[in-house]
Amino acid sequence: MFSPTIMLLIGGFTIAAAVSKTNLDRTLITRVLSLAGTRPSVVLLAVMGVACFASMWISNVAAPTLCFTLVRPILRTLPPRASFGPCLVLAIALAANIGGQSSPISSPQNLIALQAMEPPLDWGRWLLVALPISGMSIVLIWLLLLISYRPSRLPMGGGSLEIKSIRPTRERFTMKQWWVTLVCLVTIFLWVIEHEIEEWIGDMGVIAIIPIIAFFGTGVLKKDDFEQFLWSVVFLAMGGIALGKGVTSSGLLDNMDVLIRALVNGRSEIGVVVVLTTVVLVSDICLVSTFISHTIASVLLVPIAKAVGGNLPGNQANLLIFITGLVCSTGFPNQTAATQEDEMGQLYLTNVDFLKNGVPASVLAALMVSTLGYALMKLIGMSIERVGGSSVS
Repeated sequence: MFSPTIMLLIGGFTIAAAVSKTNLDRTLITRVLSLAGTRPSVVLLAVMGVACFASMWISNVAAPTLCFTLVRPILRTLPPRASFGPCLVLAIALAANIGGQSSPISSPQNLIALQAMEPPLDWGRWLLVALPISGMSIVLIWLLLLISYRPSRLPMGGGSLEIKSIRPTRERFTMKQWWVTLVCLVTIFLWVIEHEIEEWIGDMGVIAIIPIIAFFGTGVLKKDDFEQFLWSVVFLAMGGIALGKGVTSSGLLDNMDVLIRALVNGRSEIGVVVVLTTVVLVSDICLVSTFISHTIASVLLVPIAKAVGGNLPGNQANLLIFITGLVCSTGFPNQTAATQEDEMGQLYLTNVDFLKNGVPASVLAALMVSTLGYALMKLIGMSIERVGGSSVS
C-alpha cells in the first residue's frame, strides 16, 4: 500500500516541517497580517485568507494552531465581551477547513480521493478547480460572520472597534529560509506540471522525494523531525486505500449503489451533482465528519462515490470522487477552536456558535462545490451524462 499517493503525503509533511522549523511560516504570515490595517472586517478577511493559504501547505490541523498564536496579541487588547474575539477564532477554524480542500497535500482526505481516481488528477487541474471554490467559500463565510457577529461594534455601543496592528518581524531572510523557499517552489511547480513531464521525471510520488533529499540531506531537518511526522495519518490513509479496495471487491456497497442511483435516475448533469452533494453533506458529513474527523469521513465515503460513479453511464467515478473529497472538507470547523480561552479562562466559543455558524458555513461551502466546482470540473474535461437518458451537451 506504499503508493505514490502516500509518498506525496510524506513529501507534504517534509515541506511543512521545514517551513515550520525555519520560522518561514511565521515570518510570511506576520508580514501579510501587518498590511491588514485596523478595520475589523478587513483584519478578519486577511486572517481568514492567511489561515486558508497556510492550511494548503502545513496541513489544516497545524495552520489554525499557528494562526491562533499569531492573533493572540489582538485578542488580548479587545474590550471585554467584544464580539470580534469569538468571530476571529471561529473564522480561523472555518478558513482552515476550506484550506483543507485547496491542494492535494493539504489534508489526508484529498490524498485518499486522489488514490481512488483512475487516472489520478494532476495538481494543475486540482488547483484550477479547488482554488476558485476556496476563494469564493472564504468570501461567503466572511460575509456570514460579519452578519452574525457584527464584529465592528463595541460591546456597549458608542463607536466602532479598532484593531491593534500586528507588527511584522524585522529579521531578514536567512540563507536557510531562502533555500527552503526555493525547494518548496520548485517542488510545487513540478507537481503542477507533473502531467506534462511524467514521461521524463515520473509521477507525483517521485517528485515528492525532492524536498526529502533537499532538506534532510542539507541538515535543515534531522532524524528527530522525521520521527515527529504524523505517521498515524499515513497509516490512516493507507487503511483508507485498503478499505476502498476491500469494499470494491466485496460488493458491500451494492445496496447503497442501487439506492443512490434511484435518487439520480433521469436527472440532468447538475441534478446528479446536487443530489450527490446533498447525500454526502447531510447523510454522512454532518454525522461522520463533524463527530469523528474529515479523514475518516473520506475513508468511508470515497469508496461509495467510486462505486456509484462507476455504475453511471460513461463511468463518472472520478467526478463523484472529486466532489466527495472536496465536500469532506466542508464539515464543522477545526475543533482546536473549541479550546481557545480568553485572559479570564472563558471559552471564546460555545456550542451555539458552532451550530449557528458552522452549519450554514458547511452548506455554503458545499454549495460552492456543487455549482462553481461542477462548472470548473466540466471545464477541465470531467462531465456526466443524463442518468437513464441521453447525454447532455
